[in-house]
Amino acid sequence: MKKNERHTITIQLKPYIQDFFFNERCKNFVSTREMVGLIIKPFLERRPKNKLPDIIKDPEYITFPLPLYNNFDLRCNYWISPKNQKTIQLILDRHFKEIFYNYMDDKVRFTYSFKKSILQFCSDYNIPFNSDYYETLKKDYYRQRKKAEKDRKIISRTVPKLRLRSICVFLI
Repeated sequence: MKKNERHTITIQLKPYIQDFFFNERCKNFVSTREMVGLIIKPFLERRPKNKLPDIIKDPEYITFPLPLYNNFDLRCNYWISPKNQKTIQLILDRHFKEIFYNYMDDKVRFTYSFKKSILQFCSDYNIPFNSDYYETLKKDYYRQRKKAEKDRKIISRTVPKLRLRSICVFLI
């Protein structure tokens, strides 16, 4: 490894989540102030001696240089174990979905169109629009809305039975 090169790490993420977190502003660099840089640090481990580095050329995998962490020896071979890979995927997926759901809830109220809202989301967050992405995001948002609607029905049946005193207990 050359002196000015940094170690890289490979993680598996869905393509639209890759585009969300690794857009133009941080294409070649992940800093300690970015979401990914903050999340991966606790999951880095020294590579076991019997494990060879994985070099995977699949669109589901993304390789990026490690951020320069303080008090972190980057001369060692670091890797993210398969169990930690799943945890990182889950964290980043949930973060993306939380942002996406909130954005869509806000936009759908005004546009009344899933397609226009998803197109605007892709435009605002520099995600290249793709018909596969569109279908995935649309189905995911539709499922989330149905689940939220079902939860509202359950809550609406139970809330009228609450007494004023029990509500005050939660407000304190």
